[in-house]
Amino acid sequence: MVLIVLGHSYPPWVINTFPENYVASFITGGTALFVFISGFFFHHTFSIGFAWRPFLRTKLVNVGVPYLVLTGAYCVVVALRLLGQVPVPEFYRWPDGGAVDLALLYLQYSVTGRAFYAYWYVPFILLMFAASPLFMRFIRLTRRAQLVVFGLTVLVSVIVHRPANNANPVHSVLYFSAVYLMGILVSLYRPQLFAFVQRHVLGVGVALAIVAMLKIAIDGHHGSRHKAAIFSFDGIDVFILQKSLQAALMLSLLLRYANRKIPALHYVAERSFAVFFIHNWVDLLLRRNVPWITTADVPGFFMFLIVATLTFLVSLVIADLLRALLKQRSRYVIGY
Repeated sequence: MVLIVLGHSYPPWVINTFPENYVASFITGGTALFVFISGFFFHHTFSIGFAWRPFLRTKLVNVGVPYLVLTGAYCVVVALRLLGQVPVPEFYRWPDGGAVDLALLYLQYSVTGRAFYAYWYVPFILLMFAASPLFMRFIRLTRRAQLVVFGLTVLVSVIVHRPANNANPVHSVLYFSAVYLMGILVSLYRPQLFAFVQRHVLGVGVALAIVAMLKIAIDGHHGSRHKAAIFSFDGIDVFILQKSLQAALMLSLLLRYANRKIPALHYVAERSFAVFFIHNWVDLLLRRNVPWITTADVPGFFMFLIVATLTFLVSLVIADLLRALLKQRSRYVIGY
C-alpha cells in the first residue's frame, strides 16, 4: 500500500532520465504486489473448507460496499462541481439531464472504476473473487498441470498488456491472473519456495535489476503498457515479469523478519485498505488546496516524497477518525 500511494504521487516529479525511470519502475505497479498477496491469502486462508457464496458475500460487503459508497460520493462531488477539475464523461450534462445523467455517471464509474485512478482495482478484484471456483480447481490440479496453466497465463499477460485507462475489468483479469496464480503457488508450496527465495535472494535481486533495465530500454518509460484492444499484438510487456521478481525479492527480505513484532507495520497493515480508499481523495484535495505543492522551489523528486508522505499520513489520520466516529460501521465506508 505504501508503494501504491507513492505511485500515485508522481506529478511534482517530472521523470525524464534513465535513472529516474529506473527508480520509478520499482515504485510503479504496486498493485501487482497487492494481487500477489491476494492470491497468496486466497489459498492460505480460504481454500480449506472453501464455500463460494459466504466467501463472495463477505468480499462484497467488505470491498464492494465501501467502493459503491465512495464512488457515489464522488459522483455527487462531480455533480455539484465541488472540486473543479475532475474528470467528467462526455455524455454527462448536469444539470440539463438531471438525475438520469447522474445515474448513468454512477453506473459508468461503478462498472469501470474510473471515479479515481486507484478504484479500477475493485471491479477487477471482485471479478477475481467471483471466479474463485476456478482457482479452487487450479489448486487441486497436479503440480505439472498447475505449471502449465501458470505458464499460459504468463504468456497471456505479456501479450494482452493492461487495459487503456485501466477501464476494462475483464481485461485486467486477463493481465493480472498470472500474478494471482503466482501468489497461490507460493502459498501452496511455501516451505520449498520460501527456502528457495531465501537461498537465492542475491540471484533474484540481480535478475530483477536486469529485467528492470531491459524494460526501460525497450519501452523508454517506467510503467506498464496499456492498450484498448485485448487481443491485438503490440509487443511484449515485460513489466509483469519485473513485478513478479520484485514480489519474490520482497518476500525473501521480509521472511527475515517473519517472527518479529513490528508495531508500526502492524498499524499500517490494519488500515491499508482504508488508505487505498481514502488516499485518492486526500491527493486531490491537497493538489487543489495546497498551492506550494506545485509552486515551491523544491526539486521534483523531494516534493514527490513530501506529497506521498503527507498523503499517506493524512489518510491514516482520516481512517482513525472515521473509525472512531462510525465504530464498526466504518467498514461500510472505508473498508476498515
